[in-house]
Amino acid sequence: MFFRLITIACLLFIFIACSSLEYRSNDDWIPEGYSDNKLDSSTYEVSFQTYRNDYQFVHLKYYALKRAAEISLNNGKDFFLVIDEKNKQNKEVVTVPAQKSMSIMKTDPESQPTQVETIIPAYNKDYTIKTILLTIKILDEFQEGAKKAEDYL
Repeated sequence: MFFRLITIACLLFIFIACSSLEYRSNDDWIPEGYSDNKLDSSTYEVSFQTYRNDYQFVHLKYYALKRAAEISLNNGKDFFLVIDEKNKQNKEVVTVPAQKSMSIMKTDPESQPTQVETIIPAYNKDYTIKTILLTIKILDEFQEGAKKAEDYL
């Protein structure tokens, strides 16, 4: 029974981990989502990152541009210009500590319950964190190379 629960939990984790990339604000726990930083009245840094290996920088850029469009429109500007773009990859190693659980099992109705200890050893999990960083300038009017904000929503 216990092993069945572990198997189901592992399959559920794999299903969730392999699900599609979400457009959301980045939090401190999971390296996935957008963040932005205002540099001056019209210049921002916008980034999008993910730990999922099946996404390329083109996917991250799509979401970073969407966030840039939101920033532009939230500031009453119709256009934005990408001044700089950087892609980076970082490796992170997460150490998962050893886990021990106790369960009581009965092999048949007449037998005495037996206490079973299950030990999952500690292990390291490697992640590659991909990040795209755009520096944008929000604009009132179109300039050469500028993007229309509403086209990215």
